[in-house]
Amino acid sequence: MQPDFSAASRCSESLQMIYDAYFATLNIQKSGSNAYMLAPSAGEGGFHRLRTFSGLQICYSDYQYHRRFTNRFQSKEPMVEIQFNFSGERHIHIGGKDRTLDRGTSALLLMEDIDVRFTLPNQERHQSFSLGVPVSLFNFAVAQAAGREENHFRKLLDVSEFQKIHLSFRSPEQELVKRMIHDVCQPMRSMLLVEGTAYELLDRMIQQLFGHESLPEGLSAADVRKLSLAHGILESRYASPPSLLELAKEIGLNDYKLKLGFKQCYGTTVFGFIRKVRMERAMELLHNGEANVTEAALTVGYRNVSAFSQTFRQTYGVSPSEVKKYY
Repeated sequence: MQPDFSAASRCSESLQMIYDAYFATLNIQKSGSNAYMLAPSAGEGGFHRLRTFSGLQICYSDYQYHRRFTNRFQSKEPMVEIQFNFSGERHIHIGGKDRTLDRGTSALLLMEDIDVRFTLPNQERHQSFSLGVPVSLFNFAVAQAAGREENHFRKLLDVSEFQKIHLSFRSPEQELVKRMIHDVCQPMRSMLLVEGTAYELLDRMIQQLFGHESLPEGLSAADVRKLSLAHGILESRYASPPSLLELAKEIGLNDYKLKLGFKQCYGTTVFGFIRKVRMERAMELLHNGEANVTEAALTVGYRNVSAFSQTFRQTYGVSPSEVKKYY
């Protein structure tokens, strides 16, 4: 399995243009060779961004907007990104669906021909690290791990324009990310070491999904990918989720393996996860003044406002009306 160097060059330039276009939608100003700061009127903090020799895009973000910030981004080109979200939430609307990039999570994102709207809550610190990967390099890395050569990007994305696959963020990966954040923020750095660390991180994340390392008991790598697909479906359709049987059929697993596997992979049940996403979205609506209690309940999928209020209090220790009154 040999890499296609001409394709790699084209994909590298394409990824560079995608990142350039995205950064152009932000209210930022350049403050160094690889540093960008938010305009003082917009907020505090900023971004550090590097491009490696092989075309990897490395970006560390640490910022906070004074006011709720929304930006729109469009791109026809294919894109792969591994993202680690440390604090703050980003809400995105893509393909007619609302999705959330939760704090404390990591995910593999695949996109092509997208029109996406990002929304960031006001007065909330957002910290994240992302590794943009040229599609040709992604296909090569997956082929090495899976033992077969094909267009893995196309197979995973299928007919959709966006795919989010959840990843585990374990101690070894955390140490690699911590090292890269330190290096990307330094004016003097060894780009060879930075690129080497980036490759090690990429390999570890790819091995999670396509390699033969230890998996949850009773689950194959294909099962884990299907469960990640289920996670994404529930996250985007939380207001009107499919039944357990419908979801099992949609992802290609039986309902027994779906129930057990989801708990093994994500530490909660399918219904527990739906409740979590609903409550987080409701809190956002109330916190930002976008809805009253009844509107928030209906928006996140509750027909009974009393049941919604009871679940909200159990989750946050306060009633939704108290949150609405405070904000």
